[in-house]
Amino acid sequence: MKTISVFFILAIAVISCGPSLRETGIPTEGTVIGKRKTSTGSKLKYYITVNFFTQPDKENPKPEPPKDTAPKTADEIIEGLTLDFNMGEYQTAEITVTSVEYDKYMDGDVVKIKYDKNDPAIAILDE
Repeated sequence: MKTISVFFILAIAVISCGPSLRETGIPTEGTVIGKRKTSTGSKLKYYITVNFFTQPDKENPKPEPPKDTAPKTADEIIEGLTLDFNMGEYQTAEITVTSVEYDKYMDGDVVKIKYDKNDPAIAILDE
């Protein structure tokens, strides 16, 4: 039984040592749409809710095409002006914040965040 307990403790330690959302999250801006606080016993927890668009170009960046040094024709230049605009998906995330951050932000404020590209509902403030 001790072996199983030690295994679970080690597994939890390995999982928690992975890269953090601050390091791997996708940066974007969100708009505060709500705030709430809860209490568990004597401890208060603070949350803000934000709406944002995911950033597919940052999630899966395209490699830069090789530089072409040959002169281009007018048609080639015009073809190169097309926009590849991918707006992303509209998301909502509830973010745990400190009491100072809770007091600082109001509905409608724009905040910098980072979200998990595999689950955009998981996000943190990036200030």
